[in-house]
Amino acid sequence: MGTRADFYLERDDKRLMWIGSKAHDGSPWNIPTDVLIQINPVMFEELVTDFLLNHRDDSIIRQEGERWPWPWSDSRITDFSYIFMNNRVLAWSPKAGHLFDPLIIVQGDDLNYASVPYQIKFPLMDPSLLKMSEETMELVNNYGSESTETL
Repeated sequence: MGTRADFYLERDDKRLMWIGSKAHDGSPWNIPTDVLIQINPVMFEELVTDFLLNHRDDSIIRQEGERWPWPWSDSRITDFSYIFMNNRVLAWSPKAGHLFDPLIIVQGDDLNYASVPYQIKFPLMDPSLLKMSEETMELVNNYGSESTETL
């Protein structure tokens, strides 16, 4: 397996909505700069979707009805997760253990300088872990459910 990546959009209620995932080449150096510099949530989602569509051999897109691709329940252990929040794109990596600005990493600076003081809760994406009604299952498949752990 390669460097995996998940993509999210923070909704108005502060919950994260999963856009899609990529199984290979998910490090900040392999994500298009026009995705990482976005300050517009609609453009971010469109650019991420286009990026994933152009890499269909290893990409999963929620809009096409595809399901969570990983054998783990949320993005806490995915190599990189990119989240549009607070009018910018931030990234999470379990190796870093905190949110950071991926542009700073791409520009060659140290991860210590890229840290940002925000917290997130990844949605629980594996509905098989929960007992749910069909309506709740549909909501989880579309948006995920909120994790209990703040990172």
